[in-house]
Amino acid sequence: MKRKRFWILLLVLCVVVIVWAVRWGKTGATKGAGGVLEQVVRIDPNDADAHVHLGDAYYDSNDIEAAIRSYEQATRIDPKHFEARWRLADCYWELGKYEECIEHSKMALLMKPDFTYGHIALGFGLMDLGRYEEAAEAFRKSVELEPDVVGLNLLLGKAYAKSGLSEDAIAAYKQVTNIDTNRPQAHYNLGEVYLQLGNTDLALKEYKILKGLDKV
Repeated sequence: MKRKRFWILLLVLCVVVIVWAVRWGKTGATKGAGGVLEQVVRIDPNDADAHVHLGDAYYDSNDIEAAIRSYEQATRIDPKHFEARWRLADCYWELGKYEECIEHSKMALLMKPDFTYGHIALGFGLMDLGRYEEAAEAFRKSVELEPDVVGLNLLLGKAYAKSGLSEDAIAAYKQVTNIDTNRPQAHYNLGEVYLQLGNTDLALKEYKILKGLDKV
């Protein structure tokens, strides 16, 4: 019932956004959306969804601190609000507050263990704190959920390499080349790992492939 009331209120007020969009363009429309949602929140301050949508409007206008305040208010109303939790993780990462990013990522994953982005956000927070083995585990779980995403396999390889797990890093980078043979970053990273292992022949092989790709 609360969600229905929120959308009714938003529909009644959205005409303001249209006026702003026509008059001020995209930036004005974003600010106008925030104003509409602020009114919705004032009308029904206990609507967690309204606070999340308001946070989204602040985020879109690059007001990360205001977005955090809205998302945190949503979690005070509903501690199990999944969207608020993972959005908080994203915001805190952008502000360089990695411990908070990790905390909210883990809370989001408790609610939805198969949420790929939650594992990615957790991995980023851990990487930036130098906790590479834990980051590798987070990225490994994201790869299990989305095995054919090149970027995730590259992140996994990087985390393994930072952890000193060279063979695992090689396996991750080779998986990238299986998905996309012409991915330069994978061949470059493989060459770097082979050099660290003292295998100059395999390193040279990867660099030759990389050189060939540069000519394409």
